[in-house]
Amino acid sequence: MTTSRATQRINGSGGVGLPLGAPLERNALYFINAGSVDAQRKRGERLAECAIFDSAAWSIRLLRLAYDDARTEGRAVLRGYRIPPLVDLLYTARARW
Repeated sequence: MTTSRATQRINGSGGVGLPLGAPLERNALYFINAGSVDAQRKRGERLAECAIFDSAAWSIRLLRLAYDDARTEGRAVLRGYRIPPLVDLLYTARARW
């Protein structure tokens, strides 16, 4: 799983990375990863990320928006959406093996 923004054109043998904002061809298949809606796992500046597809122009806009990450994280913890730090560490260690 990745939280990095990426655009790939899919071909018979996999995907070919394209620069962000590259023009899209109507007859091609693409994989667009807009990034992280919730940037709590990212280091540094935390930005919510999303993509907007314009079907008339056949284009993708990748957006980033600053948000109150401390408030969002606090609400997620209160509502039970976060796993405890030790469990998170174990999941991370397991994923790296």
